[in-house]
Amino acid sequence: MIYIIAILEILYGIYNIVKMCIFFHKISHKKVNNTPNKGKVIIVIPCLYEQSIIIDTINYFLNLISNFPNIEFAIVTTEKEKKIDNIQTTKEVINDYIRINNIKQIKHYHYPKSDGIMADQLNYVLSFYDKDVYSYFSVYNADSRPNINTIKELINTIKYNNYPYIIQQYSYAFSNLDKLSFIMKGFALYQSNFEIKYGLLNSSNSSKFLYTYVVGHGLYIRLDLLKEMNGFNNKFWCEDIYLSSNLRCKNINIIPLLVLENMETPKKLSILIRQNATWFKTANQVFKIFKSNYKDEKKITISLLFWLLNRIWMNLSWLFLPFMVIIPIITSIYLKDLSLFITLICSYMFMEICIFLSTLIIIEKLEHKKLSKKIILFGMISTLISNFGPIYSIFNFKMKKYKTER
Repeated sequence: MIYIIAILEILYGIYNIVKMCIFFHKISHKKVNNTPNKGKVIIVIPCLYEQSIIIDTINYFLNLISNFPNIEFAIVTTEKEKKIDNIQTTKEVINDYIRINNIKQIKHYHYPKSDGIMADQLNYVLSFYDKDVYSYFSVYNADSRPNINTIKELINTIKYNNYPYIIQQYSYAFSNLDKLSFIMKGFALYQSNFEIKYGLLNSSNSSKFLYTYVVGHGLYIRLDLLKEMNGFNNKFWCEDIYLSSNLRCKNINIIPLLVLENMETPKKLSILIRQNATWFKTANQVFKIFKSNYKDEKKITISLLFWLLNRIWMNLSWLFLPFMVIIPIITSIYLKDLSLFITLICSYMFMEICIFLSTLIIIEKLEHKKLSKKIILFGMISTLISNFGPIYSIFNFKMKKYKTER
């Protein structure tokens, strides 16, 4: 059994390399569409306690959209954010900055209720817009830093795919890499790998059998579809996980952008554990999500069934994979079997090198930058404790939705 695990690790490593090669072959055939563009894109950033970074974010996005008149930029704050001591709220910081600099390119909305989640803020902004088959509602986070060519790539993707319902820009988590400990650098690579492999590569295949998902940042959804869905779902903590399942129920494919967003990784392991616990809490409600889809759509599709099966498998993998690596290694030590120990170490390292090296190569090719490969070693270590968040979620019975600290 232990040798079978070693063989599976090697095969999975090879699978990642093959998957990368297929992706590069496929995108090499994409063409540029020069027809005029219709409609507009509304980029919305929901904020809750984002005073420390919101000004940098505003400046970044104003530069991003400066040459594109059909792009609207909006920020939505919330009454849920309370004033602490003499520190300005995000709303006050934004209003002062807009007033002092006489900036007219920003629409500032303020969600008037003191409860609700991010989905409620987004739905509040959505209420100010009409249904439109040529326009898109987009969401980014306050720490989002999309590639500078994002809008150009977006417009071409919209026209090339004849105004698809869903476009997703996937991410890599290296924005604050230089400020992280080696463990958190490993998690930056671990999270980037998930976005690239399960997000970018899977969605580029348009397969009913592979797991695909959208993210609550870098998402572009056509206004007519979003209106028909009555906005973003607020029944679950992570509205993007529910939306991913609902798209599969509707047999709607996700079209990925071929440029990436550079996002932050939490600075501390304790923050990341609570963040992952929040994600796992929703991901582990797969049967509630499945039932909700059936109630809303009155049907069950093959795509949704495979999404359910994939999500269950991924939850189990997230929870138990570190144990599947560590327990055989400990067993080989207990048995004092040197050859078995070396085999397990080598097979694990081979798998991780294939997984993370292919991810780094994809990021380098799409972002036109060179990345250090020593981070792969950090990723190997972080993988072994990657289930701390799910474990915390399972045993924390009174857990509340966690707002990631900046």
